[in-house]
Amino acid sequence: MIEPPRIEPRLADRAAVRTALLSLLTQTRLGLKALVPRLEPALWDDPAVVEALRTLLLGHSRAQVAICVQDTAGIRGDLTRLPALVDRLPSRCSLRLAGRQDRELPESYVLLDDRYYLYRATPQARAWHTHAEPPSEARLLAARFADLWERAENHPDLRRLSL
Repeated sequence: MIEPPRIEPRLADRAAVRTALLSLLTQTRLGLKALVPRLEPALWDDPAVVEALRTLLLGHSRAQVAICVQDTAGIRGDLTRLPALVDRLPSRCSLRLAGRQDRELPESYVLLDDRYYLYRATPQARAWHTHAEPPSEARLLAARFADLWERAENHPDLRRLSL
């Protein structure tokens, strides 16, 4: 059995979130699901993060990446690497806009293999928290994400963002 990655339980800044995400991605086999307010280029267009996502998708035949954003304002032209990955692997890597009823949800999370996750309770909270293998909590997040993803919509600003 693979030992859970050792990462700090509280991530105080974007650099710590990036480091934790990269650490978790090295052990991810099935995929990533994320609910985020916006696609922050410093994290989601970071070359190392996008390369880790590409490695996951190409290295594991069943892996999927699904990212749901609550706001598309200001992202056109700010991202190039992640949209290129979505364009290259559209059946395995998707971006969607949260459904109307989900756009005001305060929480953000990144769920990996439905067992590790990064979580931020509100957009105002600067710190994220990490959780490794709390099965019941991860399953709840996975179920909430599945419902949210069904309500999410394709949006023109999330297609070919680099145009």
